[in-house]
Amino acid sequence: MIGERAACGLRQARREDLDRLFEIRNAVDENTQDDPYEVFIDIGGRLIDRGLVWVWAEAGRILGFVAAEPDSDFVEVLYVDPDAQGRGIGRALLARCCDHLRDAGYDSATLYTREGTRAEGFYRALGWTRDGVTDAGHPIFRKALR
Repeated sequence: MIGERAACGLRQARREDLDRLFEIRNAVDENTQDDPYEVFIDIGGRLIDRGLVWVWAEAGRILGFVAAEPDSDFVEVLYVDPDAQGRGIGRALLARCCDHLRDAGYDSATLYTREGTRAEGFYRALGWTRDGVTDAGHPIFRKALR
């Protein structure tokens, strides 16, 4: 039982997780990214080295991940394996990222998503409010951390 509990939940990402993170990122059907594998591995590795990526794992399998952008209040990415969505994993990952940003001294967190997506509804349901648009026209959301 104790070993089973230890195998579930949040933890810091490790470089050896990068292939699975790339797999999850490419499995989603909304907010897709088209960075090639090499770019994802390079950027993801640097974020992991700085302690800015967290994963949710169960029985040794990663089901989602979140990353904070270095030196800002920005939530870089949040992805949950489509087969694991709706179980609170995204909520737990986002809360961990926001805890990190608050501990780093930020009063609020920002992120952006695409208009009309499930993600937009998810963020709104968690109290994030729209605060402008990106140059590409995607809604920016902000949430107070204090």
